[in-house]
Amino acid sequence: MDRLRSALLEHRRLLAALCTALAVLLALASVRRPPDQVEVAVAARDLASGTVLSARDVTSSLLPAAAAPQHLLSSDDLVGRRVGGPMRRGEAFTDVRLLAAGPVDGLPPDHVVTAVRLADAAGGQGLRVGDRVEVLAVATGAGGPRASVAASGAVVAALPDPDGSDAPTLWLTVPRETALELARVGVEAQLSVVAEAGDD
Repeated sequence: MDRLRSALLEHRRLLAALCTALAVLLALASVRRPPDQVEVAVAARDLASGTVLSARDVTSSLLPAAAAPQHLLSSDDLVGRRVGGPMRRGEAFTDVRLLAAGPVDGLPPDHVVTAVRLADAAGGQGLRVGDRVEVLAVATGAGGPRASVAASGAVVAALPDPDGSDAPTLWLTVPRETALELARVGVEAQLSVVAEAGDD
């Protein structure tokens, strides 16, 4: 016992240094240990509303599990799908960011997706894919400007590109007859949209 005590006393500085180094290594390992991560499919570049995804539009990124959004889609589910709104590079793909598997999949009978060119550069702001809107037409005649409802119950299929032209294009799902009427009215009048009240 005396011999062991003497040895410990003789090498106490070395033992203290070793204990300190071990504590530092354990602390560094704790700091460097990455959190639980998940692989997420994200946009490989900025995407305009309505873009049909190809393999070059999709890449993957690691995100902390706690920060990853819900309802993520895998890369295998994305190619051929249509983006329902503008996306920035690195943004994760979730179920609400995409339309159906094709541009007209899931449409009611005799419905089509039609483009409506809006007069206001801010047209479409605040809308989301799936919102119901009224299309308003303002025409100028001999008696002055005249406003009318060109369509109601139209469903937003894709949003205008925020970096696009001064006259944004909104894509709407409407009955085929309504699409023909919107095409006719769009030649004669300026169009705008207002959101309809929801059911809840």
